[in-house]
Amino acid sequence: MGFSEFFNGISPIFKRRSHIQPIELGFNAFAMVSDSYRKENFHSDIIRDILDPRALHGAHCRFLLRFQDYLVKVAKQKDKIDLAGAIKKLEFDDNIEVLRERGKTDIAIVSENAKWVIIIENKINGAIDMYKQIPGYYNYWREEKKKEVKAILYLTAGEIKFPDTMDWTIKEKEQILPLLLPIVGYSHEEPNLVSDWIEKCTMTTDSFDAKAVLSQYAKLLIKQAGDINMNEIQTCVEAMWVAQVSLNDLKDFVNRYPIWLADRILEGLGGNTKPFTKIEPFTELWKYKEVIVVLDGLILNYDQNTGCKFAIDIDCGNPERLGISLFPRPNDNNEIVKLFNVGKAFPELIEIMTNFGMRYNEGWRWMKSFPQPKSQKDLDDIVNDIIENLLKPLNELSKKH
Repeated sequence: MGFSEFFNGISPIFKRRSHIQPIELGFNAFAMVSDSYRKENFHSDIIRDILDPRALHGAHCRFLLRFQDYLVKVAKQKDKIDLAGAIKKLEFDDNIEVLRERGKTDIAIVSENAKWVIIIENKINGAIDMYKQIPGYYNYWREEKKKEVKAILYLTAGEIKFPDTMDWTIKEKEQILPLLLPIVGYSHEEPNLVSDWIEKCTMTTDSFDAKAVLSQYAKLLIKQAGDINMNEIQTCVEAMWVAQVSLNDLKDFVNRYPIWLADRILEGLGGNTKPFTKIEPFTELWKYKEVIVVLDGLILNYDQNTGCKFAIDIDCGNPERLGISLFPRPNDNNEIVKLFNVGKAFPELIEIMTNFGMRYNEGWRWMKSFPQPKSQKDLDDIVNDIIENLLKPLNELSKKH
């Protein structure tokens, strides 16, 4: 069993995904209708309607022309200069037809007048290639429909991919590969449908409805690019097999990671020995449920007769972030806490927390979150930030009380 081999095997997937921030669809009509927005047929229907000059968006061929610009840009970026030139010469007008499932082709952009076609193969959900799938489309349009195939677009969610050509003949490769253009829904590294087509489309229409549909569909594509797809799951499973790592091993790793992280933070703060040493200005140091580091016992005096005890929680149990919060310990005799006027009593404390980046939440709990560390440096930076910008100022404040 080797975790190192497993993580090395899957690192390219998550390195790419790390560049795409998680997105919540929010008030999105597509998502509200059903969860079918993840399916390739759903995306093909939407893309077809956006491209279609005769669709109800009212933009005529303007969206199609922006798509032409996008394809020329992609072809040039891929050093397919001849293909870029051929696409640029095509006449896109209101007579163009955009068809679904003709000859099992996902989407076909067809000029009946000029007798040409652009084929779009949609793999946005990571589906595998069927036997001779693209050669089948090519032969259908060229031989049965007597159309010249000008380009074949291979659409994936967030990473450039190419079709499996193992079952293609040499002649099929010679005919098809010069016309093949991989495109992506969304990417930080590649020209993509969101940034280089849909956003351009929104600038060419005054229709509120069209802008709303385009904007909401762009969010779907961004989310799809960030969601793990079936090909990536297969890659992960194969990496598990090679490394002899089981699902139970991974579950155990995930469950133990927050405990390990809490121990590393304790160690970084200087309280890693048991019984835990105190960390000034706090007099008590302990862990709650193994994943929350608790610094307790900070006393700030309001006057000679009234004091308030404060604690800090550093919660390592959230898979997406580290949460740190500072709050007063309840006390029946403590009128400051009961009246929630700690800010009035300790304005310097509020200033320290604000400067550290904490924000008021509920129950008089001030909070700040850090992204989960992705390196030892990230972890060191988090610990140093806590020490330098929170604990040291609190220590100076405590000496005044």
